[in-house]
Amino acid sequence: MLPEYLQMCLKDLLTKKIGLNFAGSGWQDFELRIAAAAKDAGAADALTYIQLLLDSPPSPANMGTLARHFTVGETYFFRHKASFDALAAHVLPELLQRRELDQRQLRIWSAGCCTGEEAYSIAILLDRLLPQQENWEISIVATDINPLFLQKAERAVYGEWSFRGTPEWVKDLYFTKGRNNTYELIPKIRQRVQFAYLNLAEGTYPSAQSDTDRLDVIVCRNVLMYFSTEEARRVVSRFRAALQENGLLLVSPAETSSTLFPDYSLVHYVGTSFYQPREAVAPKKPALLSLKQAPQAATQIKNMKTAAVNVPRIRPAARPEQKSSAVSWSRASKARITPTRIGGNSESAVELARLARAAADKGNLDNAAQLCEQAIAAEKLNPAFYYLLATIDQERGRIDAAVQALQRTLYLDHRFVLAHFALANLRLVEGRRKDAARYLETVRRLLQDYEADETLAESDSLTVGRLDDIAATLAASLNQDRHTAEYG
Repeated sequence: MLPEYLQMCLKDLLTKKIGLNFAGSGWQDFELRIAAAAKDAGAADALTYIQLLLDSPPSPANMGTLARHFTVGETYFFRHKASFDALAAHVLPELLQRRELDQRQLRIWSAGCCTGEEAYSIAILLDRLLPQQENWEISIVATDINPLFLQKAERAVYGEWSFRGTPEWVKDLYFTKGRNNTYELIPKIRQRVQFAYLNLAEGTYPSAQSDTDRLDVIVCRNVLMYFSTEEARRVVSRFRAALQENGLLLVSPAETSSTLFPDYSLVHYVGTSFYQPREAVAPKKPALLSLKQAPQAATQIKNMKTAAVNVPRIRPAARPEQKSSAVSWSRASKARITPTRIGGNSESAVELARLARAAADKGNLDNAAQLCEQAIAAEKLNPAFYYLLATIDQERGRIDAAVQALQRTLYLDHRFVLAHFALANLRLVEGRRKDAARYLETVRRLLQDYEADETLAESDSLTVGRLDDIAATLAASLNQDRHTAEYG
């Protein structure tokens, strides 16, 4: 076991250099992550690796290695369909129409771009909306802290898994098939995105040198969730300085927060929202387009079908010993854990759930679902396993199955906070706003039993205060929309 003082020193370094949040009960597998990072870096062992990091200024390569092991670097083309529907239907067409009459300039930043699928998806949308870009000055810059991710992004060669849920026309029109079921992006699109190293925890932006100033759109999803509150606020403040008037910021639904975005207004679309600097007036919202029909003209696209909002995943843990089968999982972190043995095998149900989570993080969702179902078969009364299965089913696009798994979670533990929150999100994108409001009300009522700085046992590092803030923001949005519908 690593000395505690070295762990604390390294956590402090990672918080300062990358902005990672180690508060509360999260990051319980800290040593495993460090050991894996040490192996990737070629260090003799974790202790040697930590000493190396502490003794000299960390290089971008070392920071990238650490970020890869302490965050989930997994994405695919047109991930979060509702967000891309909003971009295709309103955000990009309005920008193009506005700029057609003046400077014909458009500037977009994909911050925390991972392996490039998000930035290239935006470039593909722009190509559909504006095939002839010769007379335009269009900048799409994509940045990440991980040099290996950036190298893959620049190669622009992807496997089948990067296209799950993606319309077939994307591969047909914009990729050429290579060996071993790989697909290479056509040069026209690849050349429209510039990739660069950038650490969001460092104050090097906005900057004309990195094309991170005077921006029309910033897309930064599933990044702020890893930051400490203080660092997240600094990043959001820099984003605001980087945006032009009427510019828009897109984050993931789980990162919505009135506390983090006090100087922004929410601009709502079906299934998603953007942040806009508060001085700007929110534009009127036209009907949304469907991504599946993007090859046709925008005016011909109707009847959008939204995608589900991602629900937070958990770090699987064993069911605490209790006489009742209804486990109060929101207090699981304080309970003594006794893994269940599976037959004569030394593996426990907890281990199967851990493997399921690891497989899901790598994108092996079918395998993850099988492992999770095995964990459930071994320990049928553990609500956390059903919740984990729900998150996996949602990623697989099996929304009905995800809802069923969440309902089973609540049958076993009606106080499972994140299950209520997940159902609120799913009902919201289905248009069942009253049901969504009811679930959000339950979330906020359950959270009153805890301290704001407590970390939810069901998540990596999400605090009670942060979740309450997110739920309050969504609830206020529902009330505002209801009031507008009733009174105009």
